[in-house]
Amino acid sequence: MTCPKCSRVNPQEAVYCYFDGFVLSGASAGTGPLAINTLRFPSPFVFMSGRSCLNFDDLAIACHEESKPASDMLKQGFLESFLASIGRVDLSMAAKEAAKFPDSSRGLDELLGKFPSSVLSEARLNLSSQEINLGVLSRTAKREIKITIENGGMRLLFGSITSDSTWLAIGETGNASVKNFQTTGELTVPLRIVPEKLRASDKPLVAKLKIDSSGGSSVVLIRAEVPVAPFQLMPLSGALNGRQIALKAKANTKEAAILFENGSVAKWYESNGWSYPVQGPSASGMGAIQQFFEALGLTPPPKTFINQTVVNLVGAPRQELAFELTVGTEEKRSVYAHGFADQSWITSKNPKLTGNSAILGFVIPQVPDRPGELLVSKIAVTSNGNQKFLVQVNVQVSGKYVAPRSEPAPELVFTKPPEVVVNAPPPTEIPEADDTIKVDPKLRKNTKGLKSSISLVHYVPFAGLVSLMVILLIADAVGVGVGGKTEGGPGVAKNESSQSSFGYSFDIDKKAELKLDFSHKSKSRNFRFGLFAADKKDPKDESKNLRLTYDQEGDSNNTRIRIDDSDYLFAHAMKDVRVIEDKEDSKRRVWRVSCDYLFKGERIKVSQFVQIVPGSQSGNLDTCIIRYTVENKGKNSHKIGLRMMLDTFIGGEDGVPFVVPGTDGFVTKFTEFTQKDMPDFIEAMQFQNLDNPGVIAHLGLKGFQLPDCEPEPLYKLYLGENPGSKEFGYDAEASDLATKTGKDGSRFTDSVAFLYWNERDTNPGEVREFVFSYGLGEISKPDGSSGGKLSVTTGGNTNAGKTFTLTALVKDATKGQAVSIALPEGVNLASGETKEKTIVEVDRATQMSQVSWKVSATKSGVYSLKVASGQFSSQTKVQIREASSSLFR
Repeated sequence: MTCPKCSRVNPQEAVYCYFDGFVLSGASAGTGPLAINTLRFPSPFVFMSGRSCLNFDDLAIACHEESKPASDMLKQGFLESFLASIGRVDLSMAAKEAAKFPDSSRGLDELLGKFPSSVLSEARLNLSSQEINLGVLSRTAKREIKITIENGGMRLLFGSITSDSTWLAIGETGNASVKNFQTTGELTVPLRIVPEKLRASDKPLVAKLKIDSSGGSSVVLIRAEVPVAPFQLMPLSGALNGRQIALKAKANTKEAAILFENGSVAKWYESNGWSYPVQGPSASGMGAIQQFFEALGLTPPPKTFINQTVVNLVGAPRQELAFELTVGTEEKRSVYAHGFADQSWITSKNPKLTGNSAILGFVIPQVPDRPGELLVSKIAVTSNGNQKFLVQVNVQVSGKYVAPRSEPAPELVFTKPPEVVVNAPPPTEIPEADDTIKVDPKLRKNTKGLKSSISLVHYVPFAGLVSLMVILLIADAVGVGVGGKTEGGPGVAKNESSQSSFGYSFDIDKKAELKLDFSHKSKSRNFRFGLFAADKKDPKDESKNLRLTYDQEGDSNNTRIRIDDSDYLFAHAMKDVRVIEDKEDSKRRVWRVSCDYLFKGERIKVSQFVQIVPGSQSGNLDTCIIRYTVENKGKNSHKIGLRMMLDTFIGGEDGVPFVVPGTDGFVTKFTEFTQKDMPDFIEAMQFQNLDNPGVIAHLGLKGFQLPDCEPEPLYKLYLGENPGSKEFGYDAEASDLATKTGKDGSRFTDSVAFLYWNERDTNPGEVREFVFSYGLGEISKPDGSSGGKLSVTTGGNTNAGKTFTLTALVKDATKGQAVSIALPEGVNLASGETKEKTIVEVDRATQMSQVSWKVSATKSGVYSLKVASGQFSSQTKVQIREASSSLFR
């Protein structure tokens, strides 16, 4: 039967329209719409208590007053059956969905919101106070306060409370900064002051409690004062900040030096909740005051140098070895320094500070029992003004090498990146470094010939073989066959797949799931690269491989270098730019290109290295490492930066949303990330379906530590709309990457990533490394009961003792929905993390949401991590390794 008012179809037996309540023909026509909320049910709905409900108003009030029995009946399907029996199929289906809701109270409230009844007023947020003044707080005494949340309506009030300050925690225990809540009446929320997080200041501290709820949002201001505790000891007594300490120290240098040297100043900083500006061990005497002044930026540090950058040692297994490094300056100023090795078999001693030099002692208590091997370690040395030097230590272990019975294929593991090397020019010119490990020829063992009585005739075949090898070497020297000209020559090296191999070592016979491609044609060779899946086809064009970059040869990507405010496309043919290396090893799936930028007698060398390597968790050849090396080979400092534009393309889709750990929802429009808030990784799924996500692209951004370089962290990242030019310049603005006119302004249609590394002064001889990864990722399968509602993905540093990110992907969630994590023994949440988090944003187009945790494992092994939301759950296994067992160590 069709409604004459809304023209929608109703069942034949209906007497009023199910959609607008208008009376249908034959049933008191023309009397207007009915009050459906008071219309009697064909038969009453009776609660287990005996309470009878005659209409929707009665039922709504009864569910509100007897919410627990009502929730139970919803879960058991009684409400679904009753609503179907009275002909309200729409409400019956709503009850069925509400019964699946993780929280039964929330599910019941969702259903009540769809009843044709207004007897229950909407939830309304009321607060007992909008501002709380705590007065003077102490950094040693605990304090607890409370706020009261009142529901001014009858519907369920639910939401979250967020603290923006580390010194204000929510709850009676722990340091939680976010807490979920729900109530139909009044709720008291305990708050706790965290004394150790308070920072003394001459200005009041202000924390904001943001309350987002179904009944509105509000902010509560918490004010407090933490006065500065003045320094107590003479001659610095009465100082209230670092500059006052410096002024008093300058006037009384001899007495003040003792207070810096014995740690009194550092303890005073700690007592006020401040970070001590001096990093590393304290210097002695006047050097301690100079160290403090330099840390505050009150005086420039002297230019320091180190006596050697390579140390060669020889020792027997379990033998003790010792060596020293000297850091000095040509200026008449104090030098202080300290150093740490990246291998556990080297330990450092307390430095000896002797005026304008510092002697750093290192000990190898026992040479590792690895006879015949050459062991390599890197020592990071830090001196005045955070100047840094990298020293390579080679230890040749005596004895005969014994090959291991089996050597498992190493995996790619990401670890915390080192600090940026700044202002560290040596006083003399540094010789150019080659691409091999520096080893003293004296370390090579002499091999003596064996005595033998074999007849000379048996040496004839051997002599012939030697002659053939000599001929081949001569041919290679004059340019016959493969190979090419080396660095420094006027030509460009050809592809050298048959020359000596290079790149990282692993099981190269593994099947590659990801492949590297670039233009091999000399006329169109632009030294850009593309990536595609080996055995998958583009769903929109079966003639093409499934790509991870829009162009299979990478033509729509570009890399730019900025040198002293001049921009250059990487390896782009110009008068003062020449390619000095173009080398490929197809067996190892690796390609390296180097070029020189020449101007005013100066030379900057920039190299691009790409290789397909094993993924950190999958172990498959599904990840591409991209590495750029910048070397200042001139005699002057130059301001240098590098920018990579990556034109992403996931399984035939050019504008999929990004999963970015740490953000509230999915990234679908221009977003900027700085070094401070840089995520460990970014992922994008071909299909927004957790049971069948298709291809997953994984962009690794942080925590790389390769065996032969110390990469700098990414400075900033832009995610946005492709600006439309494959030759796009160095700088990108928000307006360049915003969606274009005529497109949906809230979503990508052609996404791109701009990766920037810091544009800064690069000293003569300084080598800078920039690294990221891009390849195939994976997510966990939802558990059988999840119905494709919940999955897990991980990324970042999965070495033992390090922190990585675990992200839960949730389908069809609602704001405020709780998601929790269960950790096995040996795996812990990072500081400030809570086991339970809430959904903050839901992507309206895909109905997808995400929450993330920072976690770490204390020991190596395989751990099962599980996330759950109500009745839905999913788990993933994470391989934790020791740093020494990874490919990049």
